[in-house]
Amino acid sequence: MLKKDLLFIAVALMPFLQCSIFAQSGKPVEQRVQELEEQNKKLKISGYIQAQFLNAEENGAKTYSGGNFPSESHDIFMVRRGRLKAEYKYDILNAVLQFDATEKGISIKDAYLDVKDPWIDVFSLKGGLFKVPMTNEILYSSSERLSPERARMAQTLIPGERDLGAMLTIRAPKKHFLNPVSLNIALLSGNGINPENDNQKNIAVRLYYNNNFGNLNLGIGGSTYQGGVYQGDSLVYKMEGSKFVVDNAISNKGQQAERSYFAGELLLGYKSFIGKTTLNGEFWTGSQPASASSSESPKSSTLPAVPTYIRPFQGMLAVLSHEITNTNLTAAVKYDMYDPNTKVSGNEIGIRDTYTSATDLSYTTIGAGLIYEPVKNLRLTVWYDMVGNEKTDAITTYVEDLKDNVLTVRIQLKF
Repeated sequence: MLKKDLLFIAVALMPFLQCSIFAQSGKPVEQRVQELEEQNKKLKISGYIQAQFLNAEENGAKTYSGGNFPSESHDIFMVRRGRLKAEYKYDILNAVLQFDATEKGISIKDAYLDVKDPWIDVFSLKGGLFKVPMTNEILYSSSERLSPERARMAQTLIPGERDLGAMLTIRAPKKHFLNPVSLNIALLSGNGINPENDNQKNIAVRLYYNNNFGNLNLGIGGSTYQGGVYQGDSLVYKMEGSKFVVDNAISNKGQQAERSYFAGELLLGYKSFIGKTTLNGEFWTGSQPASASSSESPKSSTLPAVPTYIRPFQGMLAVLSHEITNTNLTAAVKYDMYDPNTKVSGNEIGIRDTYTSATDLSYTTIGAGLIYEPVKNLRLTVWYDMVGNEKTDAITTYVEDLKDNVLTVRIQLKF
């Protein structure tokens, strides 16, 4: 924590250090002031704060609506996000450093350099910590997204939405007829914002088209993520029929289990005299290696030392929103589904000797809310998530639907 505090102090003192340097440079005052103004024009400081109140159906509810509740509480106040972003633009260079500060501590969110080609303005190369180029659910800023949180499948498959690596972006200049098409190719460590801990590299590719046709906005794209997850044990469980079959070869330990995602997305927006209506849909499928207790992708600073469970998964989401004319109000409904194991369902899950467990249960979430923006940069959100889990008679806790619906009341200020 001391190092982080010192870093923030250094950032805060930077303007004063600049003034000191200029004062000692021996240059005329007018020239020093002009140079300082030009320097500051290249640096932009921005951010946003989200303060919110959450209410769940029962104490200790486990949710994807901002984290699990304390064991003895079902209603809590929290700072969901407190972002501070510094962006420096100079000619073909763009550098970004972003932190998140909440009551839980301070963490880094983005730290990258982005350099454009100076010849034909088509290519750009980014390196550092940045968002994984998959779908809009991953790439949309948390300050712009209508639902308070990303879909369960997005949080599970791409934890934190970010990764370390390098990315090549190919996109024609703004006035070119091919500008609506963009291609992102990223080479990633595959461990989120945590340090890399093995030799495995992962590739994410996204091809996306977005254009306006009068009052109609159309976006369509496809993306894939191909990589691997370190096998920290000789036991590897794979689905055959409706059960896991174990492969206990000694050579399994230290190898990589295939991590493979495919996603398609569609965005439709239409402006009319009653406002703007938008429909956004996504479908994900693939193979996810994880553990017996979780289907979440790697995000640890240490390698796993437990058996690997490889599951075929599917997920989808749809968001329908409408901005009501002359009211500053937006109404939205969101549906998301995540099935971590498409090979089993219902009472098949949890049966003895199938090695299936609560981790293999699917979830659906229907969320609805109102978003009000009384003035620029101020947003008030009231949102309710109704969460449904797959039920099975073989696991006592999941004979019935869990009480994990969540009400979110949030206020957000951007600066």
